[in-house]
Amino acid sequence: MYLYDTRNGNDEITRFPINGWLFPCLICGKIIGSKEKILYKKKMFKLKYLEVPCCKKCTINENFILDKTKIHKIN
Repeated sequence: MYLYDTRNGNDEITRFPINGWLFPCLICGKIIGSKEKILYKKKMFKLKYLEVPCCKKCTINENFILDKTKIHKIN
């Protein structure tokens, strides 16, 4: 499983773990604990499923442009 990290800055990525933390919604920035699972396949980056922090008011799909450097593998 992979998770898209919506936190800002590289410092936060190295200081805090990815599993079990609250993340900002990718669309509106509201701090949430829910994640939406999407099928994500792009040419040079093959993934099956990606969890993206997204609140219930916002919607996201596989065509949304994501930064590859913010995708992390989780167990």
